Amino acid sequence: MSRLKYKEDIYTLAELIKLRSLSKLYKEGEVMDEENGNSLDISEIDSLREFYFDELMGVGEKSKIIREQKKKETEKSLEDKFLNKTIKPDELLLLIKMTKSRPFQVSYDNYMNVNLDKPKPNELNFTDYGKFMGLLDLMSYSNRIKNHKKDVEFKESFLINKLDFTNIRGLNSFLARLKKVSLIAHSGHGKNKFIHINPTYAKRKIIIDITIYNLFKEDLREYLNKYEVRYFELVNQSACTISTIKIIKD
Repeated sequence: MSRLKYKEDIYTLAELIKLRSLSKLYKEGEVMDEENGNSLDISEIDSLREFYFDELMGVGEKSKIIREQKKKETEKSLEDKFLNKTIKPDELLLLIKMTKSRPFQVSYDNYMNVNLDKPKPNELNFTDYGKFMGLLDLMSYSNRIKNHKKDVEFKESFLINKLDFTNIRGLNSFLARLKKVSLIAHSGHGKNKFIHINPTYAKRKIIIDITIYNLFKEDLREYLNKYEVRYFELVNQSACTISTIKIIKD
């Protein structure tokens, strides 16, 4: 049905639908199909849209539909592999990206009302919790505590002053208390000692990688979806990460 006659005028289906939506004049009467002589009521026109993509769509719209269909087929194939436990890490990573807009991130309601179901640990006093929030304020967008102007990690002396401690012993004691309640974790040793923030307490976006997952998996499993958890379990290995805070020794 490529040409339609309505009250002596000839239209394509797309043109007639557009006229119908713009004018009350096209809400009554009959339409004649020039190709086969069949007639139909004008009220039936809208129901024909899905059968005439060539009339209604440009090349871009058709390509979009094809892409969406292929995505659904790929997602279904990967989901079947996941359920059958035959999926590979790279395939699982693709499935994660297809099903989650912000993969490997702790999900918050919004930037003001964050993570309300993960309260302050009871064992931690409000003074230490406030200093922990101050520690988070130093995090850059790469999720590391660093000097934004010089793009380097802060030294211990800076953190001592910033968090209002009198000496290194006070800072280390504070970090030990945070570690005890799983707000942070340590890795490495000597000059390559790192501090990792627990994303479920961070109250801001932190990208989860295998290092962070291994350190805080008991907390993170309730925030990550089943695909992300399986992915980490498949590719479990040590790595230095963008969610890492490195403190340089003075």
